Amino acid sequence: MAHGMADRIREGLSGLPHHVHGLYAGTGWVSETTDETGARLRVLRVGGAEQSATYLDERRFDLPFEYLSLFDLALRDVPEAPHVAMIGGGCFSWPKHALVRWPGIRLTVVEPESALVELARSEFFLDEAERRFATHPIDVRTMTGQDFLASCDDTFDALLVDAFVGSQADEGLFAPQHVKDMRACLGDKSILAANVVSALSGRRAQALDDVAHALGDVFEHVCALPMNMTRPRAVDNVVVFASRMPLAIPGSLPLER
Repeated sequence: MAHGMADRIREGLSGLPHHVHGLYAGTGWVSETTDETGARLRVLRVGGAEQSATYLDERRFDLPFEYLSLFDLALRDVPEAPHVAMIGGGCFSWPKHALVRWPGIRLTVVEPESALVELARSEFFLDEAERRFATHPIDVRTMTGQDFLASCDDTFDALLVDAFVGSQADEGLFAPQHVKDMRACLGDKSILAANVVSALSGRRAQALDDVAHALGDVFEHVCALPMNMTRPRAVDNVVVFASRMPLAIPGSLPLER
């Protein structure tokens, strides 16, 4: 979920918004907009928040939200064909990018809303990605992140979490047992990366504090990389990294356990 995207795109310059039904978080809206460069974007909004987006030109496999690029840092030292799980697929912006960035990647995407998966295929170019990379297709699991973690019997190089119900983070994922399950499906050198919408400090930093505490109880090393370092009390995307091994994430801030 991208926070503050409205500051970076202009509304309603092409295309008419339409409803997306069948989402348990409420009615979604798909509309076309432009960014500050004039590039066309298709955006899904649920609960007033920008849930997912895609460019409509040759960059349709590129990342539309800047924070998504921070997930790439969890794969800095992994094999050329990494084994990655992502909880919270949305309309598959990062998975499409990953197929191009890491040819041969083994990618599992957990998205509980089947309506979102179908929307990703019909309007956000997931169907094209699946045809283009049919030799190593995305393993799409339509189940909750909690159920996936509880039944996970694999070991991943990286686990990415970007799970929101509308504009609200799926806080239940960071309950003690689920965090233990996260660790159990990661190797000694693997990295967990979770997107949190929070301030870095002050009264609006509770979401970050809660996630940092939950991960710190299970993982030996935890750090955070915010999108907005200059305004620590402003709410924005913050990606939290956790691992059994020391982390070397450029620009990140260590978090107290």
